[in-house]
Amino acid sequence: NFLIFPNPVDELLTIQLINLEDETVNLMISSIAGSLMISDLFLKVDRHLEKFKLPINNLRAGAYILTVIDRQGVKKSELFIKQ
Repeated sequence: NFLIFPNPVDELLTIQLINLEDETVNLMISSIAGSLMISDLFLKVDRHLEKFKLPINNLRAGAYILTVIDRQGVKKSELFIKQ
């Protein structure tokens, strides 16, 4: 599980990973139309890294989907708005 904030976001999207200690997750961002904007961003999550700030200032304004995939292949997605 994860939370994202702020939403809408301008430059830095904060991703708070919940109950994923000692695990590597894959982050992907796609446009609402399905175009992959950021892929294969792997994070090793531990007790020192539960919040991650992702710079998204290179994305155009619009709606995007952040997908987190854990090592079991479970996908969770959240919609966010880039201002």
